[in-house]
Amino acid sequence: MFEEKKQKSQSRHMTMSSVQDMIMQGKLSVAQERYLRMRYGISEGPSHTLQRIPMPEKTAKVVEGLEAMLVNRMGHGGSSSLKREAIIGKLRSKKG
Repeated sequence: MFEEKKQKSQSRHMTMSSVQDMIMQGKLSVAQERYLRMRYGISEGPSHTLQRIPMPEKTAKVVEGLEAMLVNRMGHGGSSSLKREAIIGKLRSKKG
């Protein structure tokens, strides 16, 4: 009546040596190699130098704003810490 379709799933297991072999062959894109190095904790060679990416002024301002927002959300900013303590104090006084 009903025909069952069998689906074959192919799973590939990557070992550390197979990952290192793929990197050494140089057939990966820069992004693929970077991902595999980060995923498996494979460091660059000792002579590798870091490449700095120039950051445009507009991007730097956006990053600066995001950092400030994160600092405030984490409570390291003075005013938000005081606000949080005031709210906790009010809640404790209502509870008792």
